[in-house]
Amino acid sequence: MSNHHLKYAIALHTTSPHLGLAISNFQADTRSQTWELGRDTSSYLHQYLVDFIQPQTWQDLSFIAVARGPGGFTGTRVGMVTARTFAQQLDIPVFAISTLSAIAQTVKSNYPNQLLAVEMEARREEVFTALYQVSPDGTEISEKQTDKIMKREIWQEYL
Repeated sequence: MSNHHLKYAIALHTTSPHLGLAISNFQADTRSQTWELGRDTSSYLHQYLVDFIQPQTWQDLSFIAVARGPGGFTGTRVGMVTARTFAQQLDIPVFAISTLSAIAQTVKSNYPNQLLAVEMEARREEVFTALYQVSPDGTEISEKQTDKIMKREIWQEYL
């Protein structure tokens, strides 16, 4: 029996020099890949998307998720515009996800019932920061401090 009839979602990450794509039907079929593209993400994003989505088609998608940053301005903008354009053309929803929240989601099970501090390099001795409370069973997070940019030493004092 083919999984082709199941609806899929695709995710785009363009906020760093790495292009990240993932597709899943939230059952048995999930795949993801990253490419080091540096400043060339905008030049190659569409071709990588076209190649990556196969054997699925655009009509197989039920929604799109996109990293909304923090991260590089141009890459983030390219990802957001691409996701919104595809979503409008396909008449499906697009969900913008914090890059820091996505990081917290991937590690939450390691920190049950703890406060989770997430940081990401920015520029000029600054870091992007956020705080999340992990549920007692490690399955959920709630935002305690939204995404912010701050000087590294202020973040260290804050922690």
